[in-house]
Amino acid sequence: MDAREILNRKRQSRDSSRSESENKSRKTDIPVHSVIQVSNPSSDSNNNIKRSQKVTLVSEAFDSHFHLDRASILLTGSLAMSVKYLQEKLIPQPDISVEVVGGVIVYCDPDTYPQVLPDTSKWKIAIGLHPKAAPYFNNDQFMAMQEALSDMRVSALGEIGLDRTVNPIHWVS
Repeated sequence: MDAREILNRKRQSRDSSRSESENKSRKTDIPVHSVIQVSNPSSDSNNNIKRSQKVTLVSEAFDSHFHLDRASILLTGSLAMSVKYLQEKLIPQPDISVEVVGGVIVYCDPDTYPQVLPDTSKWKIAIGLHPKAAPYFNNDQFMAMQEALSDMRVSALGEIGLDRTVNPIHWVS
């Protein structure tokens, strides 16, 4: 049984325990986006032909695991990119528009721990160590991680854990 099946069973169990009226009053279908037709106020020179256009209503999203440092290096070759710059300048517009309203910026590479943390209330910050970097983690990097974790803007310790993409013999004990 995989995680999806477990979640579905939990959801079914929870839903069956609710009364029918509770289930009817609870909104279960959350649209990803909606497209509506609207009239465009512009018209031809005779003022009698109106065009219509599609307007996509934007859904909000929360990115729970975002590597700003890695994206910055990949896209600009430096660590100087901000979330705002990434959202406004570098991302091609998707077919379904989603407004990312916040999230968790994860720093898991000791060499790219920020010297200055982004100052934003919409984004939380996590400092950690990627499991693949564990064999190379040294005392200086540990001190840098402790210093970064002591900043009041850091909300979480992460990324941490066992890397299931490699053979367990490579895990550090």
